[in-house]
Amino acid sequence: MNVHDKDLTAMSASFPLDPHEISVYTAVRTQARFHIATNPIYIRIISKPLPTARELLQLEAQCLGPWMENTPSYFSATASVPPKHVFSHSVMQWRWRNFRMIMYRPFVIRRALLARSGRRDNSSSESLQAYERCLNDAKETILSISEFWATKDHIRLFAWYAL
Repeated sequence: MNVHDKDLTAMSASFPLDPHEISVYTAVRTQARFHIATNPIYIRIISKPLPTARELLQLEAQCLGPWMENTPSYFSATASVPPKHVFSHSVMQWRWRNFRMIMYRPFVIRRALLARSGRRDNSSSESLQAYERCLNDAKETILSISEFWATKDHIRLFAWYAL
């Protein structure tokens, strides 16, 4: 639940309503929902044969898309969050982009191997879309981590995670 500790005590007779703002539980709730939503994708990407780009794009639309749409606006990718929650918010953004990079990296590797060997790349439009998503997410993650590091206070834990 996304609640403030003061609103849910041993004396509470009912569950409080979501305050529609960040609480100490927002990040863990968002992350838990992310892992539940992406588990079908993860199971598929660790299986053989590897999924096709079309299959991954469909899984992303079915699993990751609804998670993103259901992430509260106060914790969405474009939300401006209080300094107290900037790290947990940033981690969530880095985590979903990293997950997509893992999903789509085989298409980047395949294209690099084809280019290295001089063979013609006859990739489908879905494979090219997967390739572009992987590279875009890598770029966006690098920019986000760089911006975080340059503008926010950080401790050793933040450095470890950013690396």
